[in-house]
Amino acid sequence: MLQQVTFQQWISANEVKYGYNGRDLWQKQNLITNLCALPMVFIVGRLSDKISTKIMVPGCLIFYITVMMAYMFVGNPNSYLGYGCAVF
Repeated sequence: MLQQVTFQQWISANEVKYGYNGRDLWQKQNLITNLCALPMVFIVGRLSDKISTKIMVPGCLIFYITVMMAYMFVGNPNSYLGYGCAVF
């Protein structure tokens, strides 16, 4: 929940600068994220059955940190990189 609120505030803060409707962009990215999350849940579920938790937990944390760090390089939330970060 905290990530969603922070993400929405970030989009709203850049609304005037890049000239888009922040609420519409947030809703569109949220819809795309949820549609992409369904296959990811099944893939990660299968992997978690086959891979040791000693590897899976640090791997997930490293992936999460990498995605959060990628937000530092997103200038325009309406760009492809902005959508890519939102999906993951």
